[in-house]
Amino acid sequence: GNYKLGADIAVASTLFFKDSQGNDTPFTGTLDGAGHTITVSAPVFDYFAGTAKDIIFEGEISATDKDACVASLASWGDGNAKITNVINKANITTGFRGAGIVAQFEAGSDAVITDCVNYGTIKGIGPEGRDELWIGGIIGKQLSGKIHIENCVNYGTVTNDKGFAGGIIGDFGHDKAFDESYICEILNCL
Repeated sequence: GNYKLGADIAVASTLFFKDSQGNDTPFTGTLDGAGHTITVSAPVFDYFAGTAKDIIFEGEISATDKDACVASLASWGDGNAKITNVINKANITTGFRGAGIVAQFEAGSDAVITDCVNYGTIKGIGPEGRDELWIGGIIGKQLSGKIHIENCVNYGTVTNDKGFAGGIIGDFGHDKAFDESYICEILNCL
């Protein structure tokens, strides 16, 4: 479906979608924030492959277990996701992968992220049993596939106790579990 916000809202629990067999399936529609604010205490989507635009995120999300993927818009990105003019002001704390916008893009995705800004503090706190974390201002990790990030800015503090951290993206590249190639284009970002 396609959705447009008519007012500011708060999101306290993540949206999960299942196919007819009960398997996780991504949101593939459009979420147009129309310049409104979503106050988050959990990622809005678990699995996202749609279009998000003109959204401001505020609030705080903290999930520090060793498998937590945490970001304001989505835990996981996939498919041909398009994210434009999304501003994150929420503070994010995670025990695995985290970012201001999307924590991780799946293998085979072909995502385009443009004109996004992070002001939030993004923090990785490594729990027992987790050796590496991936933390980024905009995107936490890209497993493989293609991602295009353009005209994005990070003003937030990005820290990581164990592993990789970056202002725009924490880590991109070949994941040992996949044989696919990857392309990460970062243009005109600050």
